[in-house]
Amino acid sequence: MTLPKNSFPLSHRAFQYYHFQHLKQVPGTRAVEAAGKSLTLGQIADVRQFTAKVCGWGGRTGNRVPWRIAQTPDATVLDGFNKVGKYLQAGEVLLALAALQSISGLGSFSYSSKHLRMMAPNLCGVYDSIVEQFLNSINYSGSRCDVFLAYCRFCQEVAGELTHAGVKLGDYLVGAPETNGQPELSQPPGQSQWTAADVDMACFAWLQKWEISKSDVSTETANQRLPKNAVRAVKKTPPQAEQMEGGPLYLYQQLERDEAFTIRESTDSRWNLAWISRSHGGIDFKAQARKGHARNLIQDLLKIGIDVTTDPRWRPALGGETRNQGGSGYLGCLQLECPAEAVRYLKQFFKIVACPGNQTETQVWINAL
Repeated sequence: MTLPKNSFPLSHRAFQYYHFQHLKQVPGTRAVEAAGKSLTLGQIADVRQFTAKVCGWGGRTGNRVPWRIAQTPDATVLDGFNKVGKYLQAGEVLLALAALQSISGLGSFSYSSKHLRMMAPNLCGVYDSIVEQFLNSINYSGSRCDVFLAYCRFCQEVAGELTHAGVKLGDYLVGAPETNGQPELSQPPGQSQWTAADVDMACFAWLQKWEISKSDVSTETANQRLPKNAVRAVKKTPPQAEQMEGGPLYLYQQLERDEAFTIRESTDSRWNLAWISRSHGGIDFKAQARKGHARNLIQDLLKIGIDVTTDPRWRPALGGETRNQGGSGYLGCLQLECPAEAVRYLKQFFKIVACPGNQTETQVWINAL
């Protein structure tokens, strides 16, 4: 399988500046990458320190992974990473991915690919839900292994083009992240030596809409450096949540069950407008308003110019069920990383109020987000 060249419609300059933005947003990237390259595979302490660094680099989603890896016996961890090292050296990305499956916490693509990316940035990108859902949205389908491999090859090819064209990495632009007063240099040395992981960083920043502003680069060079097509269109600024048509939304924690938060149109309603999974943080939206009820969140968002179904993180429901394979009448899920991120997303457009019964602890949590 091959990924079309125009899958990520970025010019050379756009790749450069989104790469810069990724370094700015996640300044510890190069340090973890260096740890991956110098990793001593035969030393369990080194391997466990490395996995902790990768999980920390992953942000909030990595918080639950280290303790699972820690539960895996040392022999299993060492055997897995020793195989990974050999397979990556031979350029066998999928075999390296498979070698991590026996390690608890690394059975899914997101964090297994993060480890491969840090150990072999010349070969691998990160295949997390953001990238996967975008590729699904442009109708690029196949087995997850095939799509992951195609994405890695796409990143490798673009890296070669950028290197050949002499495009500077974001590390070397004015205002790049600094450590101890010195710019963080890419490895291997070379201002224009791109890797697959560098391309992946730019693609991810573009998908996340980490926009470029003139304040990100020096004033005297901003106008001439800023690519015309590097900045994605700015969405309409939504109205203040308190003034949103339809009134507040009510969040109910199912304290007796550890499955989900539900979003309702009133405190006494049993009808859910949306469901936020505790396990994966996605927001499952109802397809339409129920008879006798006025609200539908998808339509509410459309009124202010937000079409949630075009978001790269959107996944259509299968048979009207939630991502937890439950319920009915759902249109699809906006795949986010955790419940807190889901509530933060909704707070951009709606006033969120805790339902009575669990109001004190829940409202404090909502207000803090």
